[in-house]
Amino acid sequence: MIGKYTPNGATMKAYLKILQGYGVKEVYPDYLVIILGIFIMLLLSYILLREGKQYAKSTRA
Repeated sequence: MIGKYTPNGATMKAYLKILQGYGVKEVYPDYLVIILGIFIMLLLSYILLREGKQYAKSTRA
């Protein structure tokens, strides 16, 4: 159930729909899940990298 909301599950679901001949209208929700996952991962990486740089600056002698 949760697999359809993860990027891997949404990608597999969209790929299978395309192979079965579904149109863009039916595959669009899966693309939104993929794009949302990418956005969340980019946001998390930005936050973590920014905090890592601040930590590195504060621990220098």
